Amino acid sequence: MRLWLFAVSLLLTTLGFCLPAAAASFDCAKAATAYEKAICADADLSAKDDTLAIAYATAIGGLTQTAAGEMRDGQRAWLKLLDTICSDAMLPDDRPASEERIGCLSNAYADRIKTLEASRMYNGLRIYNRDEYGAWPDPQGEGYYKVTTRMQSLPRIDGESELARSFNAFMDRTAADEGTSPSTKPSGDDASSDTSLTLTVKRVTANRIQLGVDTYWYGHGAAHGNYAVSYLDFLRNENRALTAADVFAGKTWQKHLADLVLAQLKTNLGDLLWEVEPKTMREIVADPSRWDISTDGLTVQFEPYEVASYADGAVTASVPWNKLTDDLAEGADNLVMYDY
Repeated sequence: MRLWLFAVSLLLTTLGFCLPAAAASFDCAKAATAYEKAICADADLSAKDDTLAIAYATAIGGLTQTAAGEMRDGQRAWLKLLDTICSDAMLPDDRPASEERIGCLSNAYADRIKTLEASRMYNGLRIYNRDEYGAWPDPQGEGYYKVTTRMQSLPRIDGESELARSFNAFMDRTAADEGTSPSTKPSGDDASSDTSLTLTVKRVTANRIQLGVDTYWYGHGAAHGNYAVSYLDFLRNENRALTAADVFAGKTWQKHLADLVLAQLKTNLGDLLWEVEPKTMREIVADPSRWDISTDGLTVQFEPYEVASYADGAVTASVPWNKLTDDLAEGADNLVMYDY
């Protein structure tokens, strides 16, 4: 196993990517840097280092030269991030630096491995990630949090097909609309907060590519971070985002859907459900960014604090398609009900 991973390490180095010094082939007897010693001192972190090497080699497997280059850029940016967030100057002061560094590296490795695992085949399409990272000293970071971080991960289709070009341009527009590039140094209140935006391919059908959108932000000093879960559907044949008119038609579908969702929320949450104004509920259920569309039905996504307490999380309510057939637009059944 060690010999095989050593070969992987050599391959990655040849491709222009350098693993941390404590890659699988590293001899812990020769550990010299703080990072090498941290990895060798912790069995779990050492195992994650092994897994990271495999995850990266798998993630770039089969990619074109251009796509592989973009993934290498993302990996280099991540390694640069580690140099900032896990350095002595940025580690908290409440425990020895060696212990803090292990925790910092362990969390960063786990997040990066998960991101790399999204680079794979999806129903005939080779998807990979364009990842960006940024980190700066927090100007208010005299306490526990001394560094501000930014992260963005966007899926792309490898190749030069018309679908790849249109989808990748769609992702670029999405990133621009967010307006929070990790390469831009934050200012004002943002200079003391961490943010991340991760888009992940959830489903690929003949008609659409469904993306899960996970947003996280944490203002340093707050009791906890906040997050949002939403969805974005790209229509393959029209090179655009899905709209409500693609799925529903008529004048009463919003009220009908709102009534069905509210009934499901009452079943799911009981007395834990907060009161929601009817107008607000209709607006929420009519927003396609709230829709997790599957062959089984339509799941409406709510954010923390929206219909229940933070402890209840990002609540959802599902409605089967057979309860919505009278509200569907012409051709919507082929768009949303089938995964072919």
